[in-house]
Amino acid sequence: MSELLQLAEMSITRGLILNKEVYSTIAGFEGKFNKEEAKSKKLSEDLKVVSTEKVKLNLENGALRFKLDTLVAAKTDLKAKYEIKLKAATKNLKYQKGLSKLYRN
Repeated sequence: MSELLQLAEMSITRGLILNKEVYSTIAGFEGKFNKEEAKSKKLSEDLKVVSTEKVKLNLENGALRFKLDTLVAAKTDLKAKYEIKLKAATKNLKYQKGLSKLYRN
């Protein structure tokens, strides 16, 4: 009987040791998983921040491009208006020169 009790005791202690090892291994995996999960959450938060910053930058760039396009359009519009006025003025000048030549002769 005493041998049986010893065997039973040994198997119980072995079982407990095994259970402890399994538990610590599981706990270690959980710890690693939690760390990885925390890293991935941090990464996703960082990516959200980066993406929102990119969106802000894109909006700002879009607004700047729009302003630049508007300025270029306004500049070309003004240039076209002045070219028309300049052409009209040169035609008028040529006309006046033509008239002065006519009156001189």
